Amino acid sequence: MVLHSFNLRRCLIVAFVLAILLFILMLLLPKPVQAGNGPNSGQPGTWYRVKRGDTWQKLSRRSGNTVKMLQKANPRHIHRAKRLIPGHKLWAPTPVACPGDYSEYGAIIETYLNKKGATPARLRKWLQNCGVMDGTLGGVSGYALRDVKEGDLVVVIHDLPAAFVMPSGTLLVFHDMGTHYVLAHEQRPGGKIEVLDVGDITGDGRREITWTATDCGAHTCFSTLYVEQWDGMSYRDWIVGMPTMASAAYSINSSGTALMGNEIVVHGGLIGSVGAGPQRASSEVYFHGADTPYYLLWKVYDDSGCLYHHVLDANEAYDRADVEGYGLAIMLYEALLADTTLQACAPFIWEDVAPAEYELPNELEALRDFARFRLVVAYSIEGNSGGAANAYSQLTTSPFIGAADTFLTSYASSSDPVAACSDVWVYALAIPATWTFLLDWGYANPTFSAEALCSGAASIHGVVWADRCTIPDGGSLPPSPGCVPSGSGYSANGVREAGELGIYDIAVNLLSGTCATVGVPIENSTLTEIDGEYRFSGLISADYCVEILLASADNTEILIPGSWTAPTSGDAGGNMRYDVTLSPGQMLQGLDFGWDYQFD
Repeated sequence: MVLHSFNLRRCLIVAFVLAILLFILMLLLPKPVQAGNGPNSGQPGTWYRVKRGDTWQKLSRRSGNTVKMLQKANPRHIHRAKRLIPGHKLWAPTPVACPGDYSEYGAIIETYLNKKGATPARLRKWLQNCGVMDGTLGGVSGYALRDVKEGDLVVVIHDLPAAFVMPSGTLLVFHDMGTHYVLAHEQRPGGKIEVLDVGDITGDGRREITWTATDCGAHTCFSTLYVEQWDGMSYRDWIVGMPTMASAAYSINSSGTALMGNEIVVHGGLIGSVGAGPQRASSEVYFHGADTPYYLLWKVYDDSGCLYHHVLDANEAYDRADVEGYGLAIMLYEALLADTTLQACAPFIWEDVAPAEYELPNELEALRDFARFRLVVAYSIEGNSGGAANAYSQLTTSPFIGAADTFLTSYASSSDPVAACSDVWVYALAIPATWTFLLDWGYANPTFSAEALCSGAASIHGVVWADRCTIPDGGSLPPSPGCVPSGSGYSANGVREAGELGIYDIAVNLLSGTCATVGVPIENSTLTEIDGEYRFSGLISADYCVEILLASADNTEILIPGSWTAPTSGDAGGNMRYDVTLSPGQMLQGLDFGWDYQFD
């Protein structure tokens, strides 16, 4: 009986001790309902080892975090007794506030990256928390932009809270300097940004950032292509102009040899608006030369079953005939007449234009007779009377029969195509059915004029080149033949000679009217191509002024320091101009601008 009581007491004592131990263990275990993101929260910070006497409140004051922020970063250390265990490691985030002004993100991200414990993954998470990056837009990626070390960062963010139709993006480049990051480049072109490639796409050993910015209107998105290359000092544009295309899709393809790098192919061009008229997509291929940026190598349109588009292609060759001859135009017009599968595609007509001026009873018949008339002209000028007679015999509508009669009669009398086309111009003004049906096929297509019916569209072509004068070191020997005396020294001679290269990306303006007229509006503006050439096409006979403004910020950046050598006169600001009077269909060439770089 005594032994039984002793065992009972011992069992009760053991049970009591176990209950106390279980209670203590429950106090030390974390609460299972708590969650957090710890050191992966996207915020930089530091590890801290808990000392005796530490509490959440003390660590909050010490780290600058609230108790809630600390507990969210360390969910495994939230115990029921609310005590911290000496020796445990806690993550103390470094508070970085999201900027209130979107434009300040570049500087704030630089500060963020230079905090202890910052990583690209944590930066990405923080930017997502700030609302400028989501699962589909933006990113943080490491690359070897300047050497083999992949420590540089390309960061893309978007102003998502302010987005209405399309968010506005920012591309940022941060260089890893070993001990810290610096913001090396920032671009805010507007629209959604997408990085296509970061690497050596040119094959020259340098690395390029290839990206696009896309902005959308009510019907169509337009994308602009950027290629930027680190030159040791800054990121420079490495593509001529700012190539923009509607509904564009991009690909970077091998050129077939590592030394020549890659080509960039863009396909698209369709505008999603009825007012754009009948359209066809196209492909543009951009390539680069030795140590030269990407430029438009060629453009080709997709196949189209629309007769109108084939007429446009033939018209383009016809406009170049005074330089290249009529051979290609004749081939294209004959081909479209022989293709019986080509369809009508209905021109778009502006509602505010009187319908009587756009009478088009039969689209296919009118377009084919237009082509036959131009064959009459082309064959006649080429001296092929049989071809002209055959084209004339196929004319079916009286307006074009009359136009052909006018040309043939005048040309037989004068043997002068300019005079004959001038007579046709007079005829076309009196019989608008010969040309008004081509005037407006929507804003995606070219317009037309009465004088272009026979003469074709006029154009202006020229080049901007680097005029060179080589002076030997010390000046003791005679200068190169390309030099002329200038003051106490020499300058380039204003004549383009072998080996003198074109200057790309120079802005050239075309003004309506003479250069002396005050307040002449700019009708068009273009950038010189990789070979320095520029062109204005689709013009009518009129007075124009072709100008290059040295004061333009972009032109100044490319040209200064130096001086013009051609043409021979300009204004006090270094702006150069040509007065031009175009004749109908004239392809005017030779409006060249020479620039002598001071230190070349």
